[in-house]
Amino acid sequence: MPPRVRVTKEQIVEGAMRCLRREGVGGINARAVAAEIGCSTQPIFSNFETVEQLKEAVFTEAMELYRSFLRRRMEDPHYPLYKAAGMGYIEFAKAEPQLFRALFMNPIDCEPRERGWEVGVETLMAATGMNRADAERFHTEMWIFVHGIAVLLATDYIQFEHEEICAMLTDVYTGLRRRYFENKEDAI
Repeated sequence: MPPRVRVTKEQIVEGAMRCLRREGVGGINARAVAAEIGCSTQPIFSNFETVEQLKEAVFTEAMELYRSFLRRRMEDPHYPLYKAAGMGYIEFAKAEPQLFRALFMNPIDCEPRERGWEVGVETLMAATGMNRADAERFHTEMWIFVHGIAVLLATDYIQFEHEEICAMLTDVYTGLRRRYFENKEDAI
């Protein structure tokens, strides 16, 4: 009798990630993942009590992939740190649309502030000298714009070239900065 092939937790998560990339969150189910890695559903339920537990592991893996993507962008000296974070978020949406949708376009049990929000606020405070309240509002307004572009790209609703995105982020940042530093009393 041939030896039993052991399917590891890592192989299951990798297979589920491929299902996620191809079909979105709805593509993660025991049968689809088993078919993806070439086994029965038994190893999946030997390693995960429920499909929800498997999805949590997949979301954790996807979030780590996003964070490493973002770190690489932020280590690139081509952009100021705050802009690099926004560009990284948008580029992740374009490069990994299904992962982006799963992480940032589905209801999740944590607040956006738990997904790196504080880093953006602190980066902005350090770069501009803003107080916390202004930095939080500025970051909220900037993030809404950045998230909007990312969603447009992830859903393939519209495509922008890299240079267009870069220019739009500069325009919005410059406008917000002007309002916060030069014309604060004129703000609506």
